[in-house]
Amino acid sequence: MSGASILLLMGILAHQPETLPLSEVERADPMRLAPAVLPPEIAGQVTGGWVRRMWMPGQVHRALFWETPQPHRPGLCARRVHVVELVNAEAPGHEAPRGTPLAPRSLGDGVQYGPSHPEPATFERCAELTGYVAGPVEDTEAQLRMMLRLTEAMRLAEESGPLPFELACESETADACADPREALSALPLDRLIGLRLRNTQYRVDDTTPGVRIRKMEPVMDGRWPEASVEFDTSGSDGKSWSVTLVGADRLETVRLRRSTIIRH
Repeated sequence: MSGASILLLMGILAHQPETLPLSEVERADPMRLAPAVLPPEIAGQVTGGWVRRMWMPGQVHRALFWETPQPHRPGLCARRVHVVELVNAEAPGHEAPRGTPLAPRSLGDGVQYGPSHPEPATFERCAELTGYVAGPVEDTEAQLRMMLRLTEAMRLAEESGPLPFELACESETADACADPREALSALPLDRLIGLRLRNTQYRVDDTTPGVRIRKMEPVMDGRWPEASVEFDTSGSDGKSWSVTLVGADRLETVRLRRSTIIRH
C-alpha cells in the first residue's frame, strides 16, 4: 500500500459528505455504504465488504470494501481492497444517540490474497473465497510463499505417504489432535484471518564483560524463519486453529494448536 495511493484516496474523500449519522453506519450494508464514503469511480467497482465497530473509546467503525477477486497465480487469488474508518472519538460507547455524526477518513487501499486450495485459482473459485489476508507490501512474496507452503502441507497430509516435515498437534480437547494429519489436511481455509511472518533468529553479543545482549538477526532475501497462521472459530466446539510454519528455505516443521481465542 503506497503512501501516494493513500494520499490520493484521502484527497478524493474530501469531496464526500463530512459526516454520516451513526444510524447509517452501525450494522450497515457495505454495498449501500460504499457510495457514501468512496469516490464514484471506486464505489462502482466494489462487489462486497464488511462494517465493524472497533473496540476502542468513542464510536469508531471500520469498513473494508473489496473489488472483484481474480486469480493471482496458481493456487492463489487476489482482491483489491479499500479501508475507511468512521469516527467520533467524543461519543459515548453503546449509549451514543443514533444521530451521532461520524466523520469518514481513508486508511488507504491495498491487496488481499487467499489460497484456493484444494481447487485451482479460477475466477469462480476466487469469487467464493472468504479467507483473504494481507500484510506489509514489502513482505508480500514471503507471505505468499508461506501460504503456498501451508496448502502444500495440507495436500501432502491428505495423502498416505511419509511427510517431508515434522508435524505436531496440541489441543485443549483430546479429539482435535487424535489424527494430526487429518487435522492439518482439514484446516478451515475459509476461516483464515491472518498470516504473520516471524523472525526467530538471534545472536548473543557477550563482548562486554558481564553483559549479554540478545540481538535479532536481519531477515535477508525474504527468508523468514517462521510464519504464524491464524484461523477464526470453527467447528461445534467454538475453538480456533493456530498454525506455526517453521523453515526459511523449506518447510521443516508444522505445529498445530487448537484453543479458545477471544478476539475483539
